[in-house]
Amino acid sequence: MRDTGKTNLSAFSVNDLEINRIRYDSKDAIIKTTKLNPSMGKNSEQVFDQINLYIESFIDAKINIPTILHREFSPEEIVYICEDAGDNVFASFLPKNIKKTIEDGEVLASIFDTLYKAQSHDIHLDPHPKNYVINGEVIKYVDFTPPYSQEYYDLRLSVASESQKPVLNDFFKCFEPSEIVIHFLGDLLKIDREIYDYAETIFELIKERNLTKLDYKNFLLRAEEVVIREKKREGEGIFLL
Repeated sequence: MRDTGKTNLSAFSVNDLEINRIRYDSKDAIIKTTKLNPSMGKNSEQVFDQINLYIESFIDAKINIPTILHREFSPEEIVYICEDAGDNVFASFLPKNIKKTIEDGEVLASIFDTLYKAQSHDIHLDPHPKNYVINGEVIKYVDFTPPYSQEYYDLRLSVASESQKPVLNDFFKCFEPSEIVIHFLGDLLKIDREIYDYAETIFELIKERNLTKLDYKNFLLRAEEVVIREKKREGEGIFLL
């Protein structure tokens, strides 16, 4: 069923996640293996069920995601094999490429469409550009671990130390539907400070789509707060799954 000849894509993940290109049932595929912290591993079936419900929420909202070919779990890891839906769009948002990405408009339009659908269906998600892939003109959202939702937050907090809880609570706010467009700009700013030169232009595109009611000054301040929250969790080495 599963052929090797892997191409590793794990650099695009901040979780304990291994991502490789493989052949599966004679198809080009991606295998995503999420290693579970022992404290979450004892709840692996619950985590697996939450991820599957999370995937269904994307499908219900008509958010483009890769076709799932296989899924399995154990106390040590959760594995998904999906169609290979294309190349990551992250490089499109590097300083040397972002002007062209803004001018072309297609990648941003697809991302904003995903964020609009998520807001409309009350879906929490991570809007970072590393979570999108492109094949021709088709862009798909590929990140469903962790399964950002109140059920996941409650489960993760149940095994957190007292010192970790306020950090995680602040971090989880970044994924709320009302925050995800702000979060998107924060993620761009975190890529490179040169992106500040394009921040107001990106904000205007967000405003044109009625994805925020904030003015630019407050939107930028909120985006910078997202960066602080994310760096706080990363700096303290607090795991997610």
